[in-house]
Amino acid sequence: MFECPNCEYEVDENNLEYECPYCGEYDELYAFVRCENCETLFTESGDYWECENCHNEGISKPKPRFIDYDDYDDDYCDDGIPDVNQGWLGENYG
Repeated sequence: MFECPNCEYEVDENNLEYECPYCGEYDELYAFVRCENCETLFTESGDYWECENCHNEGISKPKPRFIDYDDYDDDYCDDGIPDVNQGWLGENYG
């Protein structure tokens, strides 16, 4: 049983949550408990819980996007000029 730091209500230890109720970010390392009496979010140690992603404001930071260059076709070219060095614009035009 966990005791809420806000109202001292005892909450069952099976009520651990991992998904932030504000931004939806899932974090299996930092679980929290929601008090059934006053809706306070707190950790297993009794500290108030705060989302690492949105800080309980519901605004999520953009996740980094990684490009897998192994999926790209080497013969594909965005401007339609096949297999040329596109380092300098003038060398392909005029």
